[in-house]
Amino acid sequence: CLSMFAKTIFPVRQPLVSLGGSEKHGRRVKLLLLICSGVTILLGSAWGMYYATLAKWGPTAMSLVATVIGGVAMAYTQANRLRAAAILLVPALFVLLCAFCLLVDIPGNGVPRCLHMYLLSLGAGAFLVFRGEKAYLRVGLPLLCCAACLIFGSSDIGFPNPAFMPPPEIRSIGVWI
Repeated sequence: CLSMFAKTIFPVRQPLVSLGGSEKHGRRVKLLLLICSGVTILLGSAWGMYYATLAKWGPTAMSLVATVIGGVAMAYTQANRLRAAAILLVPALFVLLCAFCLLVDIPGNGVPRCLHMYLLSLGAGAFLVFRGEKAYLRVGLPLLCCAACLIFGSSDIGFPNPAFMPPPEIRSIGVWI
């Protein structure tokens, strides 16, 4: 039913079987986008509810944005708009992860930063999803993800604001997840 809803809202002008590959690659891309969208919806919702219980409205709004982006990307993917889903999801997740690293996941109190490690997975996924695309998507976006991971992993840059940061006890649990 979600697929029919997505097809009525997002009509397919050209059926996108894959992003520059075989039909087998297209199935893999679709599965990767569905899983990534689902995880984004799940984690965005869970963290959004957690931050809402703490009355930290900045991270709650950022988590809500992640949930909405995941939902739209899932609708695009189910409507076989794989390229549109990938072009929405990957850069949006990159921006959200960088924002969370700068505002929420700042090293301190004996707890290291951990969110930057998701940038490596995002870069690897971008490399697979954008196979056959132009170089700025195929190579540039994964390199940007790796560079951001390197910068966040080797520095303490961020904007510490108690209104955004979770308690150290919760952050220390998140390091191991």
